[in-house]
Amino acid sequence: QKEDWVRNFFRNQGVTITSDAISTLLELIDNDTAEMRTVCSQLALFWQTGKKKGAIDSDAVETYVAHTKNENGYTLFPAIASRDLKQALRILGAILDAGDSGTSFSLYSQLLWQFRRLRSVIRVWQETHTEATAFAQASILGTPYPIRSLREKNSYRAGIRAYTEAEVTSALMALEDADIPIKSAGDMTRLEWERLLFSLITQSGKQPEQPTFLTV
Repeated sequence: QKEDWVRNFFRNQGVTITSDAISTLLELIDNDTAEMRTVCSQLALFWQTGKKKGAIDSDAVETYVAHTKNENGYTLFPAIASRDLKQALRILGAILDAGDSGTSFSLYSQLLWQFRRLRSVIRVWQETHTEATAFAQASILGTPYPIRSLREKNSYRAGIRAYTEAEVTSALMALEDADIPIKSAGDMTRLEWERLLFSLITQSGKQPEQPTFLTV
């Protein structure tokens, strides 16, 4: 239904958009109808005023949305998948600075979703050693979520190189443990989030006995 809505929206604006671009757009936009309408309107206007030719493709969607959308768990995940602690902490800071009382739960859910998907990709990759098959058969708790956009392929490609299946499982355990303070207190402090990121990136989910960095 969302795909049909997006396709019809752009058709009404006199703009065509590819199926892959629609999938990429829905991956980048939170499950919010108002935000979807706003981003689609802006993207259509950008395409028309720029006198772009042809259909909007997934690369165009990524380029536009990446420069207009606030940081979230989906933009944070590529830094984690690349084990880039400095970049991950920068993005985390932007998320927390712009967030509200529901930020921790949203961020937690988005990262959990991505790591579950990464584990499925690594499993298929180990079985087939075929990247295209691993991306096509990506799933979360048995539900298919194929990876189509170039941005996501690059993120998960980095994850395959940086993490083993056992390490992703360990990271998932660390994320699941984070569910306790979020549900009990409704939030996590900046330091708790930074320690979790440090654990996910440098320890594959294993908590260090002593924090080795200061809040940035």
